[in-house]
Amino acid sequence: MTEEQQQKLKRGAEEFGIALTEPQLQSFAAYAAMLQAKNEVMNLTRVKPEDYVDLHFLDSLSAAAIQQFLPGMKLLDIGTGAGLPGIPLAIAFPGLHTTLVDGTAKKLRFLDQVIAALEMKNIRTLHGRAEDLGRLPELCGKFDMVTARAVADLETLAGWMIPFLNKNGVAIAYKSVEIDRELNSFKKSSGSVLLGDKRIHIPGSAIERRLIQIARSK
Repeated sequence: MTEEQQQKLKRGAEEFGIALTEPQLQSFAAYAAMLQAKNEVMNLTRVKPEDYVDLHFLDSLSAAAIQQFLPGMKLLDIGTGAGLPGIPLAIAFPGLHTTLVDGTAKKLRFLDQVIAALEMKNIRTLHGRAEDLGRLPELCGKFDMVTARAVADLETLAGWMIPFLNKNGVAIAYKSVEIDRELNSFKKSSGSVLLGDKRIHIPGSAIERRLIQIARSK
């Protein structure tokens, strides 16, 4: 990341109420460099490096516009892939206890390298499928937040996310703006509760994101 890109990230994060420090900006830069290098030998992302700030980092941080990320909270990121949105959130909110879940072990090995390089003590990886892991007693109902970005349709995603939530937990699905049909289908068939549907503008770009908040049925 260039200095200009780092400043763009800093300004964009401020619009979400996040004040990134210089060490945090350096962590984002190091993560970007590792992602770019690894992507040359492994298919982690189709996004060009010059677009990481908009399409990966600020997009990941956009959840802060609708959700408080408080120290001590437990966050699970399903289908994390290249570590998104989990790693950006863990960098921005070091008080979170973050777990990155993915079904592809080689992606998690890369994320373990990132975690070690950035000396992040608040984050771990977990290999497996969400639909299986959600049945485990040590994981079921244990998280304050669950996130997922570009993983599955909303109805399927809700079925994967909800089992991990504690009774007051919130799941956040990162979706494109064109999901009305998907959302209507979810409302009719899901046993979970729709808490929010918010359009978010990604600062410094023309990109809009739709964040869907879901909770357990009471």
